[in-house]
Amino acid sequence: GLMGDNVWQLIELLLQLFLYLGIGFVIAKIKAVGESGVNTVLSDLVINILLPCSILVSFRLDPTSDLINMILLVIAASVFNQALCVVINLFAFKWFTKEQQPSAKYAIVCPNAGFMGLPICEGIYGLMGLMLGAVHQIPQRIVMWTVGIGYYSKPDKSIKGMLKAFAHPCIVAVIIGFLMMVFGITLPAPINTVITKIGACCTPLSMMLIGMILSDGSIANMITNKTLYFTLLRLVVMPLIMYTATLPIHMDATARGVIVLMTALPAGAVSAILSVKYKMDAEFASNCLVVSTLFSCITLPLWVFVLGL
Repeated sequence: GLMGDNVWQLIELLLQLFLYLGIGFVIAKIKAVGESGVNTVLSDLVINILLPCSILVSFRLDPTSDLINMILLVIAASVFNQALCVVINLFAFKWFTKEQQPSAKYAIVCPNAGFMGLPICEGIYGLMGLMLGAVHQIPQRIVMWTVGIGYYSKPDKSIKGMLKAFAHPCIVAVIIGFLMMVFGITLPAPINTVITKIGACCTPLSMMLIGMILSDGSIANMITNKTLYFTLLRLVVMPLIMYTATLPIHMDATARGVIVLMTALPAGAVSAILSVKYKMDAEFASNCLVVSTLFSCITLPLWVFVLGL
C-alpha cells in the first residue's frame, strides 16, 4: 500500500542522508579537506547559494487556489509554532547555566530546517514539499534573526535589523520564486538548468557538513540529562503539539506532513556557530546538535509513519 511505500521511501532517503553524513564524518576524521574554517565556508555556500537555488526550483508549480490556500495555512502554522517556541523558552531551560540557555532556546526556535528539513520534505513530498517547507521557514527566519539573536545579545530592533531578516538569501529566494510562480515567469533554459543543478548539490553538501561537525568529540560524553531533555523537547514534544493542533483542521496530507516534519527536526548548526561567536558554552551547543541529530534518525521515520496512518 501507499503507506508501506512511503515508509520504505523514507528509510531509503534517510539511509542516503546518513551515508552523506558518514562521508562528511570520515572526510573530517582523515582530514581530507583543509583544516581550518572549512565548516564556515561550506555552511555559507549551502545557506547563501545552494539552498536559495533549490528553493527557486521548488516554486515551479501551477498557482492553483488550493496551492495558495496551502501556502497560507503553512505560514499560519509556522507563525503559531514560533509563538509556541518563544513561550516554551520562557520557562523550559531555567535549570540550564547562563552559558547553555541561549543555544538551547535558539535551537528550539530554529531547528535544522535548511540543511535537513528541506531535503526531507522534498524527499517525501517532492517539489510541493520543498516549496511548502521553504514557505514554512519565513516566520522562522524572521524570529531567528530577531528574537533568536536576542537570546545571545541585545536584539537589533532597528529597521535595519528587521530588513536583515528579509534580506536573507533564502527569504529572497522564496519571494522571487513566489512572484515567478504567480506571474508565470520562466527563466531561459540554460539558466534554469544551472539553478536546478546547483540546487541539487544542496542535500549532499549540507549533510556532509553535518557529518563533519559531528566528527568532533565522543558521543558517550555528549549524552547527558540536559542534552536528552533538550532532544525530547525538540524531536517529540514540539512536533506532537503541532500534530495535535493540526488534527481537527481539514488539510492536505502534504501540508500537515510539512508542518509536523519541519517541527520534528534536530538542533541547527547555527546555534553552535552563534555560541562560538558570542562566547557562550559552544561545546554544550554542539552536544545538543549531535545528540538531537542522532536521535532524529529514529524519531523522523516514526513521525513519517504516524503522518501516513
